[in-house]
Amino acid sequence: MKKRIYLFISIISFILFLNERTIGQTYGSFIVIPKDKIQSDLKFLKKTLEKYHPNHVYYSSKSRFDFVYDSLYKSVDKPLSYEDTFVKLQTLMAAVKDAHTGIDFYLQKKQYLYDYRYLPFFTQIINNEIINVFNGVNDLQIKKGAKILEINGLSAKALMENVNKIVPADNDNLPWKHYLFSHLINLVLKSHEFVNIKYQNFGETKINETKIQLISSNDYYYKIANIFPESKYNTNYKLSKVDSLPNTFILKIKSWTYDDVSSENKNLTKYLNNTFSKLKQNNTQNLIIDLRNNNGGYVGLLNKLLSYIMPSDGNSFEKLATNKRIFRKLSLKGNLLNTLYIKRGDKLRYKKNTNGLGFTGKIYVINNGGGYSATCVFNSVLKNRDKTYFINSPTGGAAWGGFAVFFLNDYLPNTKFRYSIPLYQYWNIKSKKEDKKFLIEPDIPIQITREDIVANENWDKEMSKILKEIKRHLKTKN
Repeated sequence: MKKRIYLFISIISFILFLNERTIGQTYGSFIVIPKDKIQSDLKFLKKTLEKYHPNHVYYSSKSRFDFVYDSLYKSVDKPLSYEDTFVKLQTLMAAVKDAHTGIDFYLQKKQYLYDYRYLPFFTQIINNEIINVFNGVNDLQIKKGAKILEINGLSAKALMENVNKIVPADNDNLPWKHYLFSHLINLVLKSHEFVNIKYQNFGETKINETKIQLISSNDYYYKIANIFPESKYNTNYKLSKVDSLPNTFILKIKSWTYDDVSSENKNLTKYLNNTFSKLKQNNTQNLIIDLRNNNGGYVGLLNKLLSYIMPSDGNSFEKLATNKRIFRKLSLKGNLLNTLYIKRGDKLRYKKNTNGLGFTGKIYVINNGGGYSATCVFNSVLKNRDKTYFINSPTGGAAWGGFAVFFLNDYLPNTKFRYSIPLYQYWNIKSKKEDKKFLIEPDIPIQITREDIVANENWDKEMSKILKEIKRHLKTKN
């Protein structure tokens, strides 16, 4: 899941080319895909979901899913552009309401390459408004903190609704959809060069209108996507001392993967031993674990961390389930040993650290809508730990569990988009506390405003507020 999300924000510039085997024709800068090929792939997706997804109507109903499919199939009455084809296919996947089920916009089977264009600023949904939180172009008239009212004739409300339709999210939850909004908004703008924008700068009553040029995916990556706090780290795990709080450290975890980690962190067990040795040497009483924008990864890695902070041995999952058809599919694809490991009932255990480095102090977990998959598993386990508090905003994934573990990743036979369907259903460990909320909600909520966007010079506008709230909370708990 993590790799798929990063493809949305870090794709390199493409060169458009076609050959005799190209599935569509081009008109100017647009790729046109034939009607029959799109309809065939819609039919293929429906059958594949019904056959292999553990429960594709868990959040909906068969009649509702069939209605979405029939509507999409009938709506394809002519050849469609590359973007519109993706929207049709992804809308069917989004009807499953599972963020692990989807189409990759950028990964095709090399039928053609595509240059995707972006707005030259990064937006965020704040209080159901589209707010510019960072400019990638210095002389842009749309200032940081500006409210976007309309783009290419589409109101802010229509833009949010159109993007929401193509974002698969657990039970259609908004934190995850809002997290992906800025990365996917251009798919509904139908523009390759320029867009017309109506906006209102912060502190002004005047409504402005301007025409701006879109930027390449390469410029977007280096000028905008790189301003995320975690993008500045060359490692997935980074420990820092918090100067404004006594005896407090913060551990930033970018993802639960081995990808893009510095050499000293490749041996995670060794890194964690060094980390918790340092915490012990500094008499650390409070540990902040920053999981913002951590889309997930391998549960085995979060188990390594849990062994240092949980008071006893335990399981990451309550239960795992699949069906015989999926079991056979995995076996045929060479996953037999892994499948047998899961099928025998092993729940991926973590074991309490016994070398004297276990941490027993207070833990503050920072979440946001970008927290998904393995991050929600981690949160669910920590729900049962004393002196643990969740801060900022809800996760983007369900508290009960979801669909993942192994995936069917393949290419559609006609349009050649790459699709991904989870093959297992999993249930997270239940909280000892009575908690029937769908998402993992914060004990200490943080509300970011337009004022915060304008006031903060650095990108991490939330952290200053978070640290203030933790300081206040510590006073009440000491």
